[in-house]
Amino acid sequence: MIERNTELKAKLMTREFDESQFDESIVYDYPNGLPCFEGLYSFIIIDDE
Repeated sequence: MIERNTELKAKLMTREFDESQFDESIVYDYPNGLPCFEGLYSFIIIDDE
């Protein structure tokens, strides 16, 4: 789940990466969603290396 705030920083909690903060400018918003991701509208790309 992406949690946004007013400082242009957001937090993301995942099983693999625990809690991470990132700038909201890297968020990809899809108002109509994407196929196979029903109910999800905002995405970021995470490099696991």
